[in-house]
Amino acid sequence: MQLAIAEAKRARDRGDYAIGAVITQLIGNREVVIASAGNRVKTSGSSIKHVELETLKYVCSGYGRYLPDFVLYSTHEP
Repeated sequence: MQLAIAEAKRARDRGDYAIGAVITQLIGNREVVIASAGNRVKTSGSSIKHVELETLKYVCSGYGRYLPDFVLYSTHEP
């Protein structure tokens, strides 16, 4: 979650909404970070560039459609 908060702060600093997301994969007893990003709705000019959707699209492109061993963390306004 700390990484999601850091991504949200970076998004805010570049003039976007302060929202960050991280996707991890559960491997045994560990969580491995697969993707992290900050929101780009304002800076991209697209209302569908929500960070949760963008990170999910990225992970799905490499890991497939179903992600049973993955966790999405998202935060808002740190």
